[in-house]
Amino acid sequence: MTQRAIRHAEGRGRNPRTRPPSWGRGRAPNRVIAPTGGMADKSVTPHLPTQPKEIADDVVRCWEAGASIVAVHARRPDDGATCDPEIYGRINELIRSRCDIIINNSTGGGISGDMVATLPDGRQEISFEQRIKGTLAGAEMCTFDPQMQCMHRGDLELLMDTSWSRCLQLAQAMKDRGIKPEWEVMSLSDLVWVKDLIALGYDEPPHYINIVLGKHKLMSGATR
Repeated sequence: MTQRAIRHAEGRGRNPRTRPPSWGRGRAPNRVIAPTGGMADKSVTPHLPTQPKEIADDVVRCWEAGASIVAVHARRPDDGATCDPEIYGRINELIRSRCDIIINNSTGGGISGDMVATLPDGRQEISFEQRIKGTLAGAEMCTFDPQMQCMHRGDLELLMDTSWSRCLQLAQAMKDRGIKPEWEVMSLSDLVWVKDLIALGYDEPPHYINIVLGKHKLMSGATR
């Protein structure tokens, strides 16, 4: 984790480099927020924050209520999903000018806008070229999705292709910039690559692993 993230965490009573932030007696848990998410848009609710100032305003309110980490998903002016580092950078700048919450920029992005790429055979995937741009905006953390999966919503089918070679490319991009990975585990098999990438030196303890429950066709029955 970057020195800035460590300094911010210590200011809230945590040292993420030397001890787990969320467990143990006498330690406040991390309170993580994701004000926008990768899937929803304003058709779901007009109150969803999608533009930089809207997102920053929401993050500051949550920070004042005790949030310590924010998972940021960027949107274009037309609300399409993106990992554009200029848009991420503007969001990050607005947040940092008002609070010291730890910023986690998504490299999953979303399922619309710049994130949808059409392959030569007509299939569509979540653009890896866009995803890796999520590491370029100076965040302390970024999401890391080490999996191959097919997701769909209505008639839209999207391949999430994070092959092993792409895992190495994304992991190196984070390491080069001092970014702490948030390992997003969608199925138990993802833990194998997480373990392997950690063994190769792409993360240091304490590890930040987010086990996603209830995902369709993956761990869909785990919340019952």
